[in-house]
Amino acid sequence: MLIHFAETQGTNAEDFLNFCRQAIEQCNTISQEIKLQLEFKVWMELRYGRITAPEIYETHCKTEHCL
Repeated sequence: MLIHFAETQGTNAEDFLNFCRQAIEQCNTISQEIKLQLEFKVWMELRYGRITAPEIYETHCKTEHCL
């Protein structure tokens, strides 16, 4: 994050804090949008049959005896 800030933004601590606040706000917005997706039937239909990371992990743990 610091490298991205240095390449695109200001040079002082206050600018960096503002940059971080914006990044956190964006993350929170994205998180809320993802949560809202799960409420829509269309999203679940589009997702049906896809292999997701949690499914891979679950399969791996069943075969590798994860803790």
